Amino acid sequence: LRVRGAVGRQSWMCREGFPCEIEVQGVLLSPSDKIALVMPGVTCGFGDLAEQFADGNPFGAPAVRNDSEAATFQLGRLMVVGVASIYRVCYCANFSATGRDEPCTKPNDFAHSAGLINTVLCPVMPGYQDFVPPVEDVFGVAGKDEPLIRLWHLEALVCNGGGEGKSESDLDRFTTALPADGSARANFSVYISTAVHRCNKSVIAKTPAM
Repeated sequence: LRVRGAVGRQSWMCREGFPCEIEVQGVLLSPSDKIALVMPGVTCGFGDLAEQFADGNPFGAPAVRNDSEAATFQLGRLMVVGVASIYRVCYCANFSATGRDEPCTKPNDFAHSAGLINTVLCPVMPGYQDFVPPVEDVFGVAGKDEPLIRLWHLEALVCNGGGEGKSESDLDRFTTALPADGSARANFSVYISTAVHRCNKSVIAKTPAM
């Protein structure tokens, strides 16, 4: 006996305030199926479809894999609540519990608990500091080349502890030259140190952008 619907105990992760897409695993899934989001303590089949946790509820028109064992749903943007949240995903396999109503329109049509969506909060990127390199680390032929800067990206711990100058072996290997026009960006928190001054505190910028 094969029962159409979602497999239980699945999990997904989405970021609040951003579009969320989930792929639900199951058996004989179809483009007519729908899902609904309820709070984690609610039993599927008894939720309130009027509750809005994203751009709509319930959600339909999934993209179904050729083997009918996976359906991808677009949930739109998850509601911003400011704390990590959990939502239960209830599945309706194009089903009407009464046999009279249109399928997937009543709470008890969504009887399969597919799993839980966990939301994550991402920190706001910190502000940046301007970084002025020493002239010794700017290179290029004047009037011919765009100026470039020789820099090392360093983990913060490398430069903590007294501010002593570090030897070249203490630094990450130089891998690239960054433009000196203020357009270079590092999408992670690092100290930026020059080869000449190394970990001298006066020329280090702990910054995500330069």
